[in-house]
Amino acid sequence: MSQKLQKALKIFSNRTKYTNCYMSYNDFVNLLDICEICIRGNSLFLLKSEDKFLRFYYFINDYNELNNLEDFLNMYDVPIVLEVVSKEEVENEIYKKINFYPYKVYSRYFVTKSLKKATKIVLAEKSDILEIKKLLDQEFDPLSDYIPSKDELNRLVEKKELFITRRNDTISSIAIYQKMGLKLYYRLLLVHPDYRTGFLGYNHALKSLDNDGYAYAWVDDENIPPSKLIMAVGYKKDGLKNHIFLYHKI
Repeated sequence: MSQKLQKALKIFSNRTKYTNCYMSYNDFVNLLDICEICIRGNSLFLLKSEDKFLRFYYFINDYNELNNLEDFLNMYDVPIVLEVVSKEEVENEIYKKINFYPYKVYSRYFVTKSLKKATKIVLAEKSDILEIKKLLDQEFDPLSDYIPSKDELNRLVEKKELFITRRNDTISSIAIYQKMGLKLYYRLLLVHPDYRTGFLGYNHALKSLDNDGYAYAWVDDENIPPSKLIMAVGYKKDGLKNHIFLYHKI
């Protein structure tokens, strides 16, 4: 293992005061294998390549350590996204000083088990993946919505966590429910533009309640219809927010 990787692991293990990266040691080791790494003193900065953009992570003890990172952040001519998940108020000015500006804010909702059941929702098959991927790319924001790749969609089908409905031989809605122990992560919901006047979204929201523990969902604060939909079946905000910033290249 190189000295740079050893130093990065040491900084991670020492638990700096501020970070926007929360994962296990093993997951962090895997992350280092696919990141550009910058180390300054006892501060660590990472750029992870995603589909069409980069994700920026930091490990610091003082927010001033974020200054003067232009050479690192300007290495690629693609968007760079910074996310901060917190129940506390996030000071946007800290990130504006390093040219990261507010882009979106998502709130987390949760609900306990319900006896209500959804109908006419079926598991997706691998033969559906190309059609699903096309719809997701058309309707979601790649910078903030964690759109699954084709490989990930394959894995979701295998794990029985990808659901659809069909109308007139066309996929009319898509939903992903990922299991995490007794928790269910209601990751994504899409209703085809031609079918948004019906109850497909409502039925999918009910499906997320068919679980032995808690169900969670993240919703864009400015996207009012989905928040109203899941609140109608019992979801409530738990106070956690994901603040998404976008880098403005100098």
